[in-house]
Amino acid sequence: MAKPDVLGAIRTIDACKVSWEGLVPDEELEWLVDRIKSAVEIYYELPTQAEFSDQLKKIESATTHPYSELVRLISNASEAVRKILEIHGGKLEIPSRDGDELADFAAEVRSRIIIASYWRPEGDKNRRMTRVVATPPFKRPKNARLELLVSLVSAAYAGATGNSVSRSWTLEEPKEIEILLDDVFDAIGISDNHSYLEALRRQVKNRS
Repeated sequence: MAKPDVLGAIRTIDACKVSWEGLVPDEELEWLVDRIKSAVEIYYELPTQAEFSDQLKKIESATTHPYSELVRLISNASEAVRKILEIHGGKLEIPSRDGDELADFAAEVRSRIIIASYWRPEGDKNRRMTRVVATPPFKRPKNARLELLVSLVSAAYAGATGNSVSRSWTLEEPKEIEILLDDVFDAIGISDNHSYLEALRRQVKNRS
């Protein structure tokens, strides 16, 4: 059986809205559905792991030296990367290359893509490392699009409810995020090949 295209998946997500009532506050339901549809669109549009990771890492690096390079990278970013930058913070207004607003713009971009920073020992020194939002993990390249999808749906749920994402202890009492992911996986047509529970487990583990 052929997997649905992006428009078919979006129509299925729209049809799920009724069954999602009560999972999030009523006033946040439309917002949640819109964010999940955006996540599905990104899933279908995602470039290769190498391209996606390279773009985000170059942008993150450029934010520490807010000059014209950052503006160039943002202006030339792929559609998927632009959606990552704008899905939760709104449209980015790119300042002029020589404007005083460039430092604030760089800080705003950085706040949207950095989810963690830490020091890693390297010999006698420590090296500062950063984790960029939704960067596909190098150890699991075949699941790059899946990891991103789960990350974005989880972020949408957390934004709509104010609750952190967690797993249930029993299948008889699934968490709201598990219900959402189950429906999203069905909408995309990947439930037969991928476990939403395993994907969520990795998401929760990587977040901690």
